[in-house]
Amino acid sequence: MSYLCKLFLVGVLIAFCAISCKDEDKDPPKEASVTLSAVEQVNLNSIELTGSFYPGDMEVDAYGFQLSLESDFSTILKSLEYTGLTDYKNTTETVVLESSKENTIVYARGFVSVDNETIYSNVANTNYINSEWILIADTLSKGVAYSLIGQSSFVPDQGDVSVTIGDINLNIDSISNSNFYFSIPDDFPVGQNMTISLSANNIDQELSKNEVYISRWKFVPDDFYDLYVRSQGFKLGDYAYFFGRSSGDVGKALKFNFSTGEWTDISSSFDQSIINRENGVGESVMGIGFLGVGEVNLEKANDCYLFNDSNILFEKIDSLPQPGTSYPLSFALNNSIYVLNAHIVYQLDLSQPLSWNQLNDAPGNFNFDVAVEHEGLAYCTNAGILWKYDPNSDVWQEESSFPDNFFPVRGVGFAINNKIYYGLAQFDTMNRMYSYDLNTGEWEQEERLHLSGTYINGALAFIHANKAYIFHEVNNGYFIYDPN
Repeated sequence: MSYLCKLFLVGVLIAFCAISCKDEDKDPPKEASVTLSAVEQVNLNSIELTGSFYPGDMEVDAYGFQLSLESDFSTILKSLEYTGLTDYKNTTETVVLESSKENTIVYARGFVSVDNETIYSNVANTNYINSEWILIADTLSKGVAYSLIGQSSFVPDQGDVSVTIGDINLNIDSISNSNFYFSIPDDFPVGQNMTISLSANNIDQELSKNEVYISRWKFVPDDFYDLYVRSQGFKLGDYAYFFGRSSGDVGKALKFNFSTGEWTDISSSFDQSIINRENGVGESVMGIGFLGVGEVNLEKANDCYLFNDSNILFEKIDSLPQPGTSYPLSFALNNSIYVLNAHIVYQLDLSQPLSWNQLNDAPGNFNFDVAVEHEGLAYCTNAGILWKYDPNSDVWQEESSFPDNFFPVRGVGFAINNKIYYGLAQFDTMNRMYSYDLNTGEWEQEERLHLSGTYINGALAFIHANKAYIFHEVNNGYFIYDPN
């Protein structure tokens, strides 16, 4: 081989090596990738998917989303497939299923197909799709927030859900997780059965529909009233005054404005020996309040006081001739306060020089019983019997027997529209209420107070604007009963 030929071959070899080395220095092809970043429930049969797709330096045959009812995607429920991926792309697509998949988990993933190989993203699911929303009560009361409970990640916006009772649309007050809260407005018609419908704007069907009863009871949330059971009180004009034991065994005095619903703590105006009282008597007559007897510091007491709301002061008067029994019966008629010590009846006439008069004995021992004043007469309960007392003749007369063996022990009583109402007795977990029609002499069971498994006893009831306001330590609020 000549020298020139050898030189030529060396040059070719060097050039080949140079080219080979240059190829070894090149970056490898960039891999394609896909990420599923969001899965949102749009409605009962639509799912919104958001994914990020990247072709790298590879030629992409197809990309898109897949849905399956199995987590391993052994069966594809729905597939969205696209072409033309040449650069990074973030896309959101809505997948419409052929039918709603109630109570079913739907799995989703993204994919990129390159060179006969498919790259898959992470897997996400929609949790349970459920078109049923559960109303937590079949009786709805004013002032209470009710919820529609869903079991799905599908939660429509607050403005997309509507609650209709009869032909009246209600507002959704708030949303928490899958619960929509609503309440019955103050001017809503009560005392009747109505149809409630729940629906969403972006769903073509009602989510729920059933019958509900609109209660005569209204619950007013309020944590100001914190007196224990067995407190005392009376009503003067637009105000109610409460006296009793509170937390820490401290006496407390509260003032309630019926017109505004506002409370005032007036405890500092009184001595503890007056207001730290339970099982006593609270009455009002001639625009004057009366407080007395019962127990003070767990000791029986017979001291008595008159209350003047113009200067918020108590005036001590003659004590009851003997300490009262626990939870004595009392009522106010005409110008007088009546207090029963078991069967012994005492009268305090405020139109005369103040002193206690003993009257004819009552027909039984009246303890833990309820008295209702109406048109100058007192209607008193005792051992399942309703007694009528006429102060003009000082005579007790048996009026009627309570139905259903109902004893309103430590319950409440009030009169509205020539009917007398008794109810909320101790240990009555049904919280029943009965009315006695003075025109016909007939009893009727009224709507009960809906407090599941909780009974009310020792409550205080006052009439204002022809409605009964009932105060008790249960549930951090008070109740309004509207029989009209």
